Amino acid sequence: MSSTNKNLAYDLSLFEENAGKKAENAKSKNNIIKLTDEQLKRKRKHNPVLMIAFIIVGIAVTTVVGAMIRGQVQLTELNQKIISKSDELEEAKSMYTQMQMKVDAKFSAEFIQNYAVTELKMVRADDFQKTYIKLAQGDKAEILKQDEGNIIKSLVDAISDLWS
Repeated sequence: MSSTNKNLAYDLSLFEENAGKKAENAKSKNNIIKLTDEQLKRKRKHNPVLMIAFIIVGIAVTTVVGAMIRGQVQLTELNQKIISKSDELEEAKSMYTQMQMKVDAKFSAEFIQNYAVTELKMVRADDFQKTYIKLAQGDKAEILKQDEGNIIKSLVDAISDLWS
């Protein structure tokens, strides 16, 4: 069967008929809506309550976004101040350490001892130069108050002594 139909040409007339029907169907399916002049002139009325609601919501959203941006700006400024103060603190700590090292180098125990011996001509105290004293455990001193003779003052003092 395939060998007998090899020399036949295509019949294009079959395809032309269907194409003509499709063009006619396209013309019949017209999507144009005809409006009268009155319908064209009439505009869609906007609901004023809805418009006011949209405006209020828009203002609220703008205010919230503005507040968030302002808060972020303030936060950034405070963070920058914290960073700068932290740098100043580190620098001050470094200066303190340097100054402390200079003081320790200048006034070490060995330096003070050498200064006392060479400049002030001081010598260490020997054991025979030291005298130790011992206080008795029972000895104590009391200072007595003198009465001025005012009865009201003595009553106030007595009451305050009771409460304290």
